[in-house]
Amino acid sequence: MVVTSVLWRYWQEQQYEEAITEVCALLDVKEESFTSDQDLLAAAGDTQAIRPKLRALPGIPAEDSANLALFGCSCCNRLAEQVHKDWRVTAHWCALARCLEAAGDGAGPWAMARFQRLFHAAEAIRVAGKDVLKNETGRLTLKNDYLQASQRCLRECESIWLRWPSCTSSPESIYTCLAEVCWQLKDMESVRSSCRRALSLMSDCLTPAKVYACMFVLWVFQSAAVDVFSWREVRAALHCARDMFERLQASGVDPAHLRPHTRLLKRLQRQGSVVPMAPVNLAEAQEELGLNCTKTLDS
Repeated sequence: MVVTSVLWRYWQEQQYEEAITEVCALLDVKEESFTSDQDLLAAAGDTQAIRPKLRALPGIPAEDSANLALFGCSCCNRLAEQVHKDWRVTAHWCALARCLEAAGDGAGPWAMARFQRLFHAAEAIRVAGKDVLKNETGRLTLKNDYLQASQRCLRECESIWLRWPSCTSSPESIYTCLAEVCWQLKDMESVRSSCRRALSLMSDCLTPAKVYACMFVLWVFQSAAVDVFSWREVRAALHCARDMFERLQASGVDPAHLRPHTRLLKRLQRQGSVVPMAPVNLAEAQEELGLNCTKTLDS
């Protein structure tokens, strides 16, 4: 048995829920039921690499079962990405993907599937923490529990990427998300290292999307620096962001495409305008941020 024409049609038509229902029926996989949101999130963000294999089924070769399970993981990850604003639904698909991962060996395409599942789970856990805090006491401890769980997922994503670099085309997203989580955990050293790593992984040929991503990382860096009264870093982040924005602007990009960049730059300016000290030039600002070279907009 291989992935059937019906399943491929579901995939091409983006009917991922129908596809995963068919996969689970073929593999006799039952979706887990959870007694609490905490159990659901724990399953979604499970970072354990070794789990029991899926039960062998009569008449289905192990290789075919593995291919079907991998296809199912891909469907779950697509669904998790589509509904990222609803953390419970995202966690549901991540938990099912984690169950199907038991058919694989964790290498190659399985590493990519696991990376995607944990990346989506990290965001679901972070958002769930914000939602739960609205009606809970002991806010700081509870908040940190969710943030630390999200951080564990992202650290595992980092480990997967370091071993299998082809598992993602955007490794900087790992460090961008880590920087946000570490900022909320008040871990300034981890914010610094995550932001620097994210910036170092950005392409040398910066498109409008890449410039925005860089500016967002600089905003996170600056915000964390404000929290610890590191004024030189606050202004260094503003200096680098302004330079990126001005060079993008000078490259002839349609002004309508610069509106998100303009809004983000204003946020950086508001935080940086009250600080008395500033680096005197771009090279000094980059050195303050631990950057070794100037990114260009040249193609």
